[in-house]
Amino acid sequence: ELVAGWDTDESALKIALEVGCKPFIAHRTVQLEVNSQWRGLTWDYDKSVYNKDFNFINIRAPRTQFVASLVLYLLYCVIFSLAIARTNCQPPPNNHICEGFLAPNTTFLEWAIYFY
Repeated sequence: ELVAGWDTDESALKIALEVGCKPFIAHRTVQLEVNSQWRGLTWDYDKSVYNKDFNFINIRAPRTQFVASLVLYLLYCVIFSLAIARTNCQPPPNNHICEGFLAPNTTFLEWAIYFY
């Protein structure tokens, strides 16, 4: 979320949209919180369209940013689990006994419990 406030100038809103709401393009609708109520605002880079009575705006970040963060977090969990699984392998001659989902005979349930 990006918070922007201004008096009568539109520069704060323009900066907020350009910095905090990418990848928005022209003629897009942005969700704004005005007096604790979410309202739609249509923004055009050529001509600004908004209500100048707004005193305080809370701009909701794009949903794609949240999805990207979630995907990166899950990817990190998988890589971290792989690293743990590699370090938990027993030395020879018992190197076929490994903990984690790198083990050759690990069932899906065992993998799920370990990953959880």
